[in-house]
Amino acid sequence: MSITHDPDTRRTRGRMIRAAAELMQRRGWYGAGLNDILERAQAPRGSLYHHFPGGKAALATEGVRQTGLLFARQLTEAGADKTDIGSYLRALAELSGRDLTESAFEAACPVAAIALDAPQAEEELMAACNEAFALWLVAITDRLRPMMQRPDRADILARVVATTLLGGTMLARAGRTSELLPLLAQDLAVLAEALDG
Repeated sequence: MSITHDPDTRRTRGRMIRAAAELMQRRGWYGAGLNDILERAQAPRGSLYHHFPGGKAALATEGVRQTGLLFARQLTEAGADKTDIGSYLRALAELSGRDLTESAFEAACPVAAIALDAPQAEEELMAACNEAFALWLVAITDRLRPMMQRPDRADILARVVATTLLGGTMLARAGRTSELLPLLAQDLAVLAEALDG
């Protein structure tokens, strides 16, 4: 059996990706050391460079890609039964605040944490962050479009929604309260009505 088909090898790789994403979500790029990642993943040191020859940056890049896909799916599924913009925006605010409140305001958006903290010289990592944000915009746009009278403006509203909620999660984390997020959803609904009218 080749090493790439060995279930233990795939599990080790997956544990490292999850551990890196979780630690960077809480501590940022610089706060998540390789030893901490390997310890959390219960992985031997040699396995890092076996699975990720590019080291920490390659590991983080894969974590961002997987997180980007997962969150895009969550953005699509949020409030799946909702057919109006206001209800969908409330579902997004709830989704945005969930990790914050469940982690006692330790964990914010892992992609944003890496995009803000990692060295710009890590071009592949920055590109993965940009791709994740782009996926999220597409997911939000696709959900908004059928709810709007002016579907050609869904991409405009999606950009405003995404940037507002990302900024809102930072404010919520700093203030250690998620009370702001539902208020932002209400504000966004007012803007959506004006934009869609």
